[in-house]
Parts: sequence; structure tokens; C-alpha cells
Amino acid sequence: MLKRKCERQENIISILKTSGCTVFSPLHDRFEVIKSMSNKYNINTLCEALNGAKGSYYNHILRNKNEDTLAAKRRAELTPIIEEIFNNSRQTFGVGKITAIMNDRGYHTSERTVAKIMHENGWFSIKSSAKKLYLQFKERKKNILNQQFNPNTLMKFG
Repeated sequence: MLKRKCERQENIISILKTSGCTVFSPLHDRFEVIKSMSNKYNINTLCEALNGAKGSYYNHILRNKNEDTLAAKRRAELTPIIEEIFNNSRQTFGVGKITAIMNDRGYHTSERTVAKIMHENGWFSIKSSAKKLYLQFKERKKNILNQQFNPNTLMKFG
């Protein structure tokens, strides 16, 4: 039993030396190292060495969290279409109009999906920013005639 513990500790040291990854690296990077070294070492030992939960690792692998999911493929398919519509509108269409156009073209998707794709790529309608700029630089009307208005007094006619 002591021999097995010592062998396990040697494996952990070997993993840490060869992986180029530490326990403070991002979780995604640690899971990729575990995946690449899984043919040489036991998953339990790899997870212990890189301080990653075994269940989280299997969740990462089995649920395809490594960007080859069906949703990621769908986003990759929709991104050029959204970009085309956005640029053809001279970057004035927002999420609602782009979603309506896509649904008319037969790409059934939600506003939330379109909004996520646009946000990831930094595509924002210039109308809202143009409106903000207009309001920022708009001057208030000045009282050029220096008239003294008092809204509390009522004017009586006749």
C-alpha cells in the first residue's frame, strides 16, 4: 500500500513537470492537458495532480464543452448570415429586425441567439450610438429675448 502511494506521488510529480500547466491555470486548459495525457496516466491521478474534479472533467468531455457542440456549429453557420444582413443595412439594423429578416429567409432563430452572436462579434447598431451623440451635443434653447416667464400667473383674455 505504501509502495502504491509513493508511485502515485511520483506520477503526480511527473505530470506536473511534463504538462506545462499548473493548478492555477484556467480550468479549460487543465482539462485539455488531462485529455492529452489520459492515454499515459490514470484519469484520477491526472485530476488530482491538476486539481480538477473528475466529474467536471467528464462533464466537459461528455457534453462536448470543447466548442464542437451542435449549438456552436449552429452559431458558426448563422454568423456570416447575420454579418451580411447587418452590413447590408449599413449597420443600422438591430437584433429585432435581423431576426425578422432571418426568419423570413427560412433561418428560424431567436432574438437571444442573434443578440449573442452580434455581441460576441462586436456588432452594434449605430442608430443608438448616433442618437446618444445627438443628445450629448444638442444645445438647450436659450432665452435670447430675456423674457420673464412665470407659469404660475394666469393670463386673462378679454
